[in-house]
Amino acid sequence: MKKFLVMLMLAATIYTMQGNSPVNLAWDDPGNPPGTVDHYEVYLVEDVSNTVHVYKTTSTNLTISIPRPSSGVFMVEVRAVGKTSITSDWCQSTDPNCALLKDGVTHGAWKVFWKPPAPSGGTLTH
Repeated sequence: MKKFLVMLMLAATIYTMQGNSPVNLAWDDPGNPPGTVDHYEVYLVEDVSNTVHVYKTTSTNLTISIPRPSSGVFMVEVRAVGKTSITSDWCQSTDPNCALLKDGVTHGAWKVFWKPPAPSGGTLTH
Protein backbone atom coordinates (compact mmCIF):
# COMPACT_ATOMS: atom_id res chain seq x y z
CA MET A 1 0.00 0.00 0.00
CA LYS A 2 1.23 3.48 -0.74
CA LYS A 3 1.83 6.13 1.86
CA PHE A 4 -0.96 7.81 3.85
CA LEU A 5 -0.87 11.58 4.12
CA VAL A 6 -2.46 13.88 6.64
CA MET A 7 -3.28 17.39 5.51
CA LEU A 8 -3.56 18.85 9.02
CA MET A 9 -1.22 18.06 11.19
CA LEU A 10 8.86 8.08 18.25
CA ALA A 11 5.94 8.28 20.39
CA ALA A 12 3.00 9.41 18.37
CA THR A 13 2.84 13.11 17.56
CA ILE A 14 -0.41 14.56 18.92
CA TYR A 15 -2.18 17.13 16.74
CA THR A 16 -4.52 19.20 18.93
CA MET A 17 -7.75 20.41 17.32
CA GLN A 18 -9.55 23.50 18.62
CA GLY A 19 -13.32 23.83 19.14
CA ASN A 20 -15.38 21.93 16.61
CA SER A 21 -12.59 21.82 14.03
CA PRO A 22 -12.81 18.88 11.63
CA VAL A 23 -9.71 16.98 10.58
CA ASN A 24 -8.98 16.97 6.84
CA LEU A 25 -7.25 13.84 5.55
CA ALA A 26 -5.77 12.89 2.21
CA TRP A 27 -4.02 9.72 1.08
CA ASP A 28 -2.28 8.25 -1.94
CA ASP A 29 -4.01 5.92 -4.34
CA PRO A 30 -3.01 2.37 -3.28
CA GLY A 31 -1.89 1.63 -6.84
CA ASN A 32 -4.56 -0.94 -7.67
CA PRO A 33 -5.48 -1.48 -11.33
CA PRO A 34 -7.85 1.26 -12.58
CA GLY A 35 -11.48 0.63 -11.67
CA THR A 36 -10.81 -1.74 -8.76
CA VAL A 37 -11.29 0.86 -5.99
CA ASP A 38 -14.95 1.75 -5.41
CA HIS A 39 -14.54 3.90 -2.27
CA TYR A 40 -12.43 4.32 0.88
CA GLU A 41 -13.21 3.59 4.53
CA VAL A 42 -11.83 5.82 7.26
CA TYR A 43 -11.99 4.89 10.94
CA LEU A 44 -11.38 7.16 13.93
CA VAL A 45 -10.47 4.91 16.87
CA GLU A 46 -10.63 6.45 20.35
CA ASP A 47 -7.63 5.67 22.58
CA VAL A 48 -9.40 5.04 25.88
CA SER A 49 -12.60 3.23 24.86
CA ASN A 50 -11.53 1.85 21.46
CA THR A 51 -14.82 3.27 20.15
CA VAL A 52 -14.70 3.26 16.35
CA HIS A 53 -16.27 6.06 14.29
CA VAL A 54 -16.73 4.88 10.69
CA TYR A 55 -16.66 7.20 7.65
CA LYS A 56 -16.94 6.06 4.04
CA THR A 57 -16.23 8.06 0.93
CA THR A 58 -18.81 7.66 -1.82
CA SER A 59 -16.26 7.75 -4.60
CA THR A 60 -12.59 7.32 -5.30
CA ASN A 61 -11.81 10.80 -3.93
CA LEU A 62 -8.55 10.72 -1.99
CA THR A 63 -9.69 13.21 0.68
CA ILE A 64 -12.25 13.41 3.47
CA SER A 65 -13.17 15.95 6.15
CA ILE A 66 -14.08 14.25 9.43
CA PRO A 67 -16.19 16.25 11.90
CA ARG A 68 -15.33 16.37 15.58
CA PRO A 69 -16.77 13.16 17.09
CA SER A 70 -16.13 14.03 20.77
CA SER A 71 -13.24 14.99 22.95
CA GLY A 72 -10.36 12.56 23.24
CA VAL A 73 -7.34 11.18 21.41
CA PHE A 74 -7.93 9.26 18.19
CA MET A 75 -5.93 7.09 15.80
CA VAL A 76 -6.94 7.21 12.11
CA GLU A 77 -7.15 4.19 9.77
CA VAL A 78 -7.79 4.18 5.98
CA ARG A 79 -8.29 1.38 3.45
CA ALA A 80 -9.47 1.02 -0.14
CA VAL A 81 -12.62 -1.00 -0.86
CA GLY A 82 -13.61 -2.48 -4.22
CA LYS A 83 -17.11 -3.29 -5.48
CA THR A 84 -16.77 -6.91 -4.39
CA SER A 85 -13.81 -7.06 -2.00
CA ILE A 86 -11.29 -5.18 0.12
CA THR A 87 -8.51 -3.95 -2.16
CA SER A 88 -5.89 -2.74 0.34
CA ASP A 89 -4.64 -3.27 3.88
CA TRP A 90 -5.46 -0.77 6.62
CA CYS A 91 -3.03 2.13 6.89
CA GLN A 92 -2.91 3.37 10.49
CA SER A 93 -1.76 6.81 11.58
CA THR A 94 0.29 5.15 14.32
CA ASP A 95 2.33 3.14 11.79
CA PRO A 96 5.33 5.27 10.76
CA ASN A 97 5.96 2.94 7.80
CA CYS A 98 2.62 4.02 6.39
CA ALA A 99 1.84 7.42 7.93
CA LEU A 100 3.31 10.80 7.14
CA LEU A 101 3.38 13.79 9.47
CA LYS A 102 1.74 17.14 8.74
CA ASP A 103 4.53 18.24 6.42
CA GLY A 104 3.59 15.40 4.05
CA VAL A 105 7.21 14.26 3.77
CA THR A 106 8.37 12.97 7.16
CA HIS A 107 7.39 9.44 8.17
CA GLY A 108 6.02 9.24 11.70
CA ALA A 109 3.20 8.10 13.94
CA TRP A 110 0.48 10.58 14.90
CA LYS A 111 -2.91 10.90 16.59
CA VAL A 112 -5.56 13.63 16.73
CA PHE A 113 -6.73 15.21 20.02
CA TRP A 114 -9.90 17.23 20.54
CA LYS A 115 -10.12 19.07 23.86
CA PRO A 116 -13.35 18.80 25.88
CA PRO A 117 -15.72 21.70 25.19
CA ALA A 118 -15.42 24.72 27.48
CA PRO A 119 -18.22 25.31 29.99
CA SER A 120 -20.98 27.48 28.53
CA GLY A 121 -20.94 30.24 31.14
CA GLY A 122 -22.22 30.17 34.69
CA THR A 123 -20.42 29.15 37.82
CA LEU A 124 -20.15 25.63 39.14
CA THR A 125 -20.91 25.23 42.83
CA HIS A 126 -21.10 22.23 45.04
